[in-house]
Parts: sequence; structure tokens; C-alpha cells
Amino acid sequence: MTKHLSQNLIIFSISILCTQSSYAMGGNAPTPSAQQIRGLDFGAKVGGSPTTTIDPSDDSSGLIRLSGRANETYTVYAKHNSVTLESDGSPSTPKLVVSSFNFPQELQLSPQGTAELHFGATMGSVPYSVSEGIHYAYVEVCFKKTNSTQEICTDLSINATVIASLAVTNNQSLSFGIVKQGQEATTVSPDSNSGSVFAISGSPSLSIFYVLPADGIVQLIHPEEGLLEVNAFTASPPQAELSPTGYLQVGVGATLQSIPSDQPKGCYSGTFSFFTAYDFLANFHLNAPMMATANSTVTVCVE
Repeated sequence: MTKHLSQNLIIFSISILCTQSSYAMGGNAPTPSAQQIRGLDFGAKVGGSPTTTIDPSDDSSGLIRLSGRANETYTVYAKHNSVTLESDGSPSTPKLVVSSFNFPQELQLSPQGTAELHFGATMGSVPYSVSEGIHYAYVEVCFKKTNSTQEICTDLSINATVIASLAVTNNQSLSFGIVKQGQEATTVSPDSNSGSVFAISGSPSLSIFYVLPADGIVQLIHPEEGLLEVNAFTASPPQAELSPTGYLQVGVGATLQSIPSDQPKGCYSGTFSFFTAYDFLANFHLNAPMMATANSTVTVCVE
């Protein structure tokens, strides 16, 4: 009985030693792998957008997670020096080229056997005639274990979304009509026939915002003498998104100050600016100058 127990203990000890030796030699080490966590995203662009560089530390940089044996070191490289983005499966016309890849050349796994690679790059200026839509490409990123021929590669996606430039035109001026000396303040509703009308065009269904003049900015001037202030500008709709066809009409109203009893008679006129832009908070991250402005005339006649 004692003899058999001793033999079993010896066999068990040898088994443990063999298992430890196997781990030490890497026999049961985890298989290295690389996986994209986040693609490199240049966001929304319009024709004429300047060259854009995304640093590895930016939130829109590409992100790859490498897994393997604890503390191992890998050399990192990309299979290409540049890529041309595609749209609908064909090269973008004109070309959108991404190059100057920026990433660490060496990566060491943590004691837990993982590491993250942040990948930056530069996209050239966007031609005015490039087509709207999502433009994309893939770059193959590889990890080669130090002092080994072992190599792991994965594709990192790169994309940019080209949208229409925002434009606005003034189709109707703001008119307070005819007022009398001593008359109380006059308000024109943005939905009335006397309100100013602006037509906005851009990419379908994207949210926009607009900025109206602050109080004390807009003055109406008499050709010879006298001033009148216009305040409390309002818009309808107050905030909106472009239609599925990329269009929106906005009415603008305001309030004309009360008219002093000795206000010089005659017709007064002035202008105000209407500013609009894509709402980068409501949409994806917009990082190009996507705004537009137009002026409207304001008139009133005192009698």
C-alpha cells in the first residue's frame, strides 16, 4: 500500500514538472491575435475642405487591440504607404488620398497579454467636384514578434463622409410697412407675409442651426436724419433639419421700437445678417467650415 502511494506521488510530481516545462516553452501560450476596435474616421467634409491630420491621440483615430503572450514585444508596420478612398466600390473621383500614417513602431503587451495601437493619418484636401457619400478604404496593419518570423495582420478601416456645401439666399426682405409718429412698438411675426424669408440648401436630413442679430445691433437709417432700432429677432422654425431633398425655408421676424412723436418722417432702411451652419453636435463630428450667411433688407416708413 505504501509502495503504491509513493509511486503515485512520483508520477504526479513528474506530471506537474512536465506541465510547467510546457508552459515555460510556450506550448500552451495564447495564440496572438489582432482586432480592429475602431476605424479611422475623418468625419464629414465638403468640397474645398483643407488637408486634415488625425493624430494617434485623437478620439477619431483608428484603434487595434493586440492579444498574445504577456510582455512580448512586436514590431508594427503598415503594408502600404497610402490608400485611395472608394465610394460605392469604385475609386473616388477625383481621388481622396490618405497617407502619412502615424503609429508607434513597436508595441509591448501588458502582463495581461494585451496592448492597444492608436493609428493616425493625413487626408489631402477635398476636391470641389468629389461626389457626396461615404468614402472608405482599408489598410493592412501587421505585428511581427521580435526575434521571430511570426506575424499577425488585420485590416483597419478608413472613412470620410462628403456632404453638400451649405448655402443660403434671401428671398424676401423684412418690412414694417407704414407707421405713425408716436406709435407703439411694432412686431412682425416670422410666419407673416411681411417677414424676411431665407432659403437654405445642403445635405439631405442633416440638422442645422442659425444665429440671429442680438438686440441693439440693427438700426434703420433715414436718408437725412434719424435712427430706429430693430430688436427681438425670431425665426420659424426655431431649429430644424434639412428636408430629404436638402432644402429648408426659414422665416424671420423682429420688433421695431416705439416711434417718438417727433421722429422725422420718411422711409428708413437697414440690413441684418442671417447665419446658418450644420449642427455638429446633432450630427456626426463635422470638422470643415460648413456654414453660410446672407443679408436681408429691413424697411419702414414713418408718416
